[in-house]
Amino acid sequence: MSRIQLLNGVRYFVPSQDHCEPHAHAFHKGDRWEGKFEFSFLNNDVVDLGFQPPAIAPKHAVRHAIGNNIAANLKAYRDAWWNTYKCTCLDNKWIFLESGNICVLNKKPKKQQVWQILSSSYDVQNGQTTIECCEDSSGQITLATF
Repeated sequence: MSRIQLLNGVRYFVPSQDHCEPHAHAFHKGDRWEGKFEFSFLNNDVVDLGFQPPAIAPKHAVRHAIGNNIAANLKAYRDAWWNTYKCTCLDNKWIFLESGNICVLNKKPKKQQVWQILSSSYDVQNGQTTIECCEDSSGQITLATF
């Protein structure tokens, strides 16, 4: 387990034996709840995946603050995930641009101009993600760094 920080009684960590998609856990020992928050190596979105047990989950303001804290320290969470799993969980996914944002999908969408991620890596020192993509229609290989 990679412990990232302890703040206001909440322990933030990336577990050492878990699964894709990249995510962090937030655990409050006193209140006995645990939440999961998904993050990406391609954008700065942090998504609340829920809390266990749901009956004693914290209020919306606390959940929002936890998500904001993870977003503010995203490099630390990406570093911990990469150092633990050596993957970005992006390989073989599909991406397309929508309103200037990168959208990542597990299945090939029925949209024009989509790319399949062939491989991806993360540079801990620079905090950069590199992906090798193949454009669906032309088969052209593209290398991009984010």
